[in-house]
Amino acid sequence: MGFIVVRKAAGMFPGKKLGRETEPDHRRIRHSLRIRRASLGPADRVLFVDDWIETGNQALAVRDLVSAAGAELAGCAVVVDQMQSNSKETLGRFHALVTSEELPDA
Repeated sequence: MGFIVVRKAAGMFPGKKLGRETEPDHRRIRHSLRIRRASLGPADRVLFVDDWIETGNQALAVRDLVSAAGAELAGCAVVVDQMQSNSKETLGRFHALVTSEELPDA
């Protein structure tokens, strides 16, 4: 069991990297995501964990990074689920603590 970091392009990150660009998010911004190449291998299974998922585009880019490293995406866990797309089906197991509709109005 271990922990790997997915970083956006601006962050410092030593070593060889794998990178993917996301589809545009809800603000129409594309993000460049990276992982250290040595972090994953064929025997690894990955659970992607995030605080909030809206479009699923970052999770899908992480899925592609994990696959490019030869590992397997086992699923996705988030605190808040706001996805309206069918991306959940391609992320494997999916679990959220709450949906955005369950949150109180600000």
